[in-house]
Amino acid sequence: MSLAACSPAAGEDATCQARIVIVDDEPTNVLVLKRMLQRAGYPHVDGLTNPRVLLTDLDRLDPDLLVLDLHMPIIDGITFLDELTRRLDDDDFVPVLVVTADVTDQAKETALAHGAHDFLTKPLNYTELILRVRNLLRTRMQHLALSRERQVLASKVDHLEHGEHQQAEARRELAKRIEALIDSRSIEIVFQPIVDLTTAAIIGAEALARFTTTPIRPPDEWLADAAIVGLRTHLELAAIAEAAEQAASLPDGVFVAVNASPMTLRSPRLIQELRSFDPAPVIVEVTEHERADDPDALRDAATRLRQMGARVAVDDAGAGFASLEQILCLEPDVLKLERQLISDVDRSPVKRSLVSALVHFCCETRTTLIAEGIETLEELHTLRSLGVRAGQGFFIGRPAPLPLRPPAMRHLWIGG
Repeated sequence: MSLAACSPAAGEDATCQARIVIVDDEPTNVLVLKRMLQRAGYPHVDGLTNPRVLLTDLDRLDPDLLVLDLHMPIIDGITFLDELTRRLDDDDFVPVLVVTADVTDQAKETALAHGAHDFLTKPLNYTELILRVRNLLRTRMQHLALSRERQVLASKVDHLEHGEHQQAEARRELAKRIEALIDSRSIEIVFQPIVDLTTAAIIGAEALARFTTTPIRPPDEWLADAAIVGLRTHLELAAIAEAAEQAASLPDGVFVAVNASPMTLRSPRLIQELRSFDPAPVIVEVTEHERADDPDALRDAATRLRQMGARVAVDDAGAGFASLEQILCLEPDVLKLERQLISDVDRSPVKRSLVSALVHFCCETRTTLIAEGIETLEELHTLRSLGVRAGQGFFIGRPAPLPLRPPAMRHLWIGG
């Protein structure tokens, strides 16, 4: 019976390129086995009559399969198997097929117990030999493939761990910078005036933080970095404390709006910070419109602020559904119209209609309405005609250190 175990028609089986080493002290046996394997399509077959050569040159020969005689005068097969086991790495797998004339059960059991993977007795059946060789080589190839996949996976894990280590180190350095910023009080507060749009009188100011430490970056970037390392509330509270301290010099009747994220609004430390100052002129302006994951906690926080005399504002009213959710949740004392709604309001019927609706809403709920981002005289006149009574923006006054300065161009719009 002819068996084409490794022919090209077999689909370029990877086992065809396997390296097979025959170890038998009889040269004739080596030659016969070599021809049988080559006939089956395995071209890379080496034959050795001295097993010590293989043990000495194991790394160079790098066999994928050993065909081993059991009884040899130089080193018997059992001793060879024991030595081979010691020399191979724990995660290596080199299959050994014992081919021997010893047909006893003891020989077979002993060989398998000492590390042989298969056992054949002479005289050999060609088909059985090739089938066993093929099966052992396929197991070897599967082991090599798994080893490669394991190495790739280990490399990816190492890469991920290295990346995570770098990220952790970067977070530690970032936290140090934020903590140093807070400890050094490298926070400059500028105030943008909020005015009565009818009289041009200054009724309040929004306190805006500017971080003076290097690198000089926009406040939003510092706050985003602080959020990454869990220090955003600490940074916001430091800015609020600095703003409240400076706002003590504002004229009587002028309020100050300080910015706080929902997380900071919920923090018990906010109440503690504001207790150090007169809370009556303070408006806590909620600056982010994330969907409330705990509306009851937000509502309770707003209630505590009102109980101590402060007020609560929702920023960017009209910005979308999340803003509406905050309005419904907080029932704010102050609504601030978002800049995009104010921009070109004099030329947009849709924006004017929405502003009018919010004016009506604030009248019904007795909520103070403030327009942000007023940049032109036309926007100001339009807002005033729609019933908006308070506003801020570059046309009225840019953020600057105290003291507050009256609007430079108020003569253009008073009574207009």
